[in-house]
Amino acid sequence: MRSGSAHIGAVLLFLAIIGTGCDWTLSPVDAGPEDGREEFAEATGDGEEQSEDGADEPEDAAEVCEATGDELCDGVDNDCDGDTDEDFDLRTDGANCGACGWACEVARGTAACVEGICTIAACDDGYLDLDGAAFDGCEYECTATAAAESPDGGGCENGLDDDCDGRSDAEDGDCAACVPESCDGLDNDCDDLTDEDFDLQADPVHCGSCGRDCPIRPHGVPACVRGECSFDCVPGWADADHDERNGCEATCTPSPAPDETTCDGIDADCDGFVDEDYVPDWCGTGACEAPAVCWHGVEDCTPLEPAYTIDAVCDGIDQDCDGTTDEDYVPSVRCVGLCRDTADCTHGVEVCGTPPAAADELCDGLDEDCDGTTDEDYVPYTCGWGGCIRTSTCIDGMSDCISGGATDEVCNGSDDDCDGVIDETTDPRAMCPPPAHVSTTACLNCGPGCGRCGIVPGGCAAGYHDINEAYSDGCECQQEATEPTSSACPGLVRDLGDLPDNGATAEIRGNCVPVGDVDWYRFRAVDNDDGACDQFHVVVEFVVNPDDAFRFDVFRDDGPDGCLGLPDTCGLETGRCEGEAVRYDRNMAFMSGAGRDRVGECPCSAVPSYGRNVCSPDTQYYFVKVYRPGAATTCDSYTIQISNGVP
Repeated sequence: MRSGSAHIGAVLLFLAIIGTGCDWTLSPVDAGPEDGREEFAEATGDGEEQSEDGADEPEDAAEVCEATGDELCDGVDNDCDGDTDEDFDLRTDGANCGACGWACEVARGTAACVEGICTIAACDDGYLDLDGAAFDGCEYECTATAAAESPDGGGCENGLDDDCDGRSDAEDGDCAACVPESCDGLDNDCDDLTDEDFDLQADPVHCGSCGRDCPIRPHGVPACVRGECSFDCVPGWADADHDERNGCEATCTPSPAPDETTCDGIDADCDGFVDEDYVPDWCGTGACEAPAVCWHGVEDCTPLEPAYTIDAVCDGIDQDCDGTTDEDYVPSVRCVGLCRDTADCTHGVEVCGTPPAAADELCDGLDEDCDGTTDEDYVPYTCGWGGCIRTSTCIDGMSDCISGGATDEVCNGSDDDCDGVIDETTDPRAMCPPPAHVSTTACLNCGPGCGRCGIVPGGCAAGYHDINEAYSDGCECQQEATEPTSSACPGLVRDLGDLPDNGATAEIRGNCVPVGDVDWYRFRAVDNDDGACDQFHVVVEFVVNPDDAFRFDVFRDDGPDGCLGLPDTCGLETGRCEGEAVRYDRNMAFMSGAGRDRVGECPCSAVPSYGRNVCSPDTQYYFVKVYRPGAATTCDSYTIQISNGVP
């Protein structure tokens, strides 16, 4: 029988279950206190059946059965057919499971009566029977979102039990190698002990072995005594017939002077516990030490069997029960490397050794810095020459270095043929084959141990430029075919000819490559004679301007050689410069003001006349300079449209 404190804990647990938020609905047998006392007295021999006048009834007195109706489950032959409760199967009847009136129900699940024991058939959605005990029903609220927890996607850091195994994050074996101990036959917490946190001798959920759940009996509370399932009674009930199938079947009347210190098997105070004040002796040594038990009025003390044949764990407990503690100490996994070799166990406390080195630089297969990794700070050396240089390796505590063999020289910043010279060649085109539109290549030094094929300055074919500086596509940008070959005025200017004011239009496409390149265009804007309204209207504008990167300056001059002495920018000569723009517009066909201040040439006259200005000839040469101000050079092309006389 369990100790008093264990009994009290079990009763409190059972009363909590059958309270307001009960997990079980308990329906006691339909018998009054007097009937219970008679059953208890009959079972214990403490009283004799008497007649109303006190005389003993003859044993052969005839009994008359009076039928009261259909058979009920109450221990009475209600239909007087000679059989009692014959219409009820206490092994499978959920309303009378193990005993009449004992209803089988579980919290948050579906119950089943199996061989007179109430079990859990299924749990409601979102609940699990995690502890394997029937008395608290499906106690664990959880809905699985994954088959296992995983560090991928944060499953080990979200604080949730993703796989509904009762553990989350660092306490789950899916996320950590060492977790709190479970009763499963494994060393979960990596202390070289198995299931040490569970008392298989007294735990009603793990009685005798992990996961063995002691059933709840009618009017009883599950108990475990020396690894065997038993039960205690709830207050007011007693197990008079010692038949575990019907649990605590009899009511109990307290003795006038109850005494629970004597091991007599009687619940003298009717609190459900028998001999709970019994003070046991102890027997055994170390982890095998066990208290004596008093069960059904019989005292017995049997030491536990050793769970381990040697005492290897430093915990201050005699695990092999030989009278000596930790004598077979083996350093735990907490001590690694050379610190494991010098670990010590004193009074149950393990102290790992001191690391002999701050870093594990030697290739010797030893963990000198005691971090669990071997030779991770190994400092390699080199052997060989040029491209044959190789770095030493450290494998399984053995260091080795084998120089490489000579190969043909390639452009890679290494001495491949091991002759002491890097990337040497007599034929650069053979080492670095020219890509598209490239005439001259070379192997370029791009830093220590680095060589790459490149295009030398001026190495592009005529009319092509390397804008993106990528060797793979060569000189990828073709300059416009109309690019002037002379850098002197007027040779550097492309002449567009005359654009009269009758709607003449010219469209030019070009690009500004290489870096810093500018394009010059010249045209003569012709102002034809007008007698009524001047049609002269010069417009210069971009119709294609990628990323708005291009600009142009417009200059005016009286002669075709006006490019001589033109400034680099408009700001240096404002007299002839019309300004930087993406659109230029100059026309004469307007009229504003009055009298002598009237301006514009529409309407106008060929000779001076009242109220009109003279249709003056405005024919001039225009110079357009196209460039990229401060923008990165690309191979993008622009398109400019020039018109004269277009409304």
